[in-house]
Amino acid sequence: MALHDPTDDLQYEAALDRKTRENAHLIVTALKAGSQLNTAAMIDELGEVLGDDQALGELIQRTARGENAFRDLINRLALEQGERQARAELAKAPALRRQQAAEDRFDMALLDRAA
Repeated sequence: MALHDPTDDLQYEAALDRKTRENAHLIVTALKAGSQLNTAAMIDELGEVLGDDQALGELIQRTARGENAFRDLINRLALEQGERQARAELAKAPALRRQQAAEDRFDMALLDRAA
């Protein structure tokens, strides 16, 4: 059994952070562009938050104080969506690397036969 390498955790966390921010940026950009899919997903997310009286009260209070609380909420929800997407993408990465390695070996075997 291989020993756990803590640098793997650091690399994963760095990749997760990078992908989360990239995905969140893409989500917000798509919302600005009027993407129906992203808008529907954000409406679902907002429905959960706005159904919570405490969260809704905080949103109202922050807005009354002059903060752009709704924009902050959208950005936070985009980050949460982006993180879920990033985790799913990173979970697929080892399988994709294995598949690519198998395809590379197959290609090399074909080249060896042709030579």
